[in-house]
Amino acid sequence: MNLTLTLMTAACFAISIAIATKLSKGDWLWLVGKPELMDTKESRKRSGKKSSKGKKELAYTAVTIKSAVRAAWVYVAAGVTFLSFLFIDFAKQSDMEALNVVAWVINTAGLVAFTMLLIWTIGSRMRDTGRKPTLSMDEDGRLLTLLLAIAVMVVVVALLS
Repeated sequence: MNLTLTLMTAACFAISIAIATKLSKGDWLWLVGKPELMDTKESRKRSGKKSSKGKKELAYTAVTIKSAVRAAWVYVAAGVTFLSFLFIDFAKQSDMEALNVVAWVINTAGLVAFTMLLIWTIGSRMRDTGRKPTLSMDEDGRLLTLLLAIAVMVVVVALLS
C-alpha cells in the first residue's frame, strides 16, 4: 500500500470512529431522523427531568435514538475494518507470517461484523417504523439510509484498493 492509500485508510478509520462516537452520544441524531413534537412529560421522563403539564417540545423518539446507536455500531465495525487494513499493510512490510495471519483474521471478523451489524440496523429500523429504507426526501430516516450506504461504499472501495 502506498503512502496515499495508507493516509486515506487512516483518515477513514478516524472518521468512522468520530461518527460512531457522535451518534452514540446522541449529538448527531439529525442524521438518523427528524425530531417530533412530543408531550414534555414523555420526553422528559427519559431524561429524568421534571416536566411541565401541557407543554410540547421537539424531541427525538426512542426509535431514532436506538437507530443512532445501531448505526454507531456499524461505524465501529467499519473502523475495525479500516484498522485491519493498516495492520495488514504493516504485516506485509514486516514480513512476519504470524502477524499477517492475525491481521487477516481481524479483517475477516471486522467485515463479517460490519455486514451483520448493517443488516441488523436496517432490519431493526424497518421493524420499528414499519417502513422500508428510502432515499426519498420527504421520508424520515433518509439520512440514515444514506449514511449506511456511504459506509458500505467506503468499505468496498477500501477492499478493492
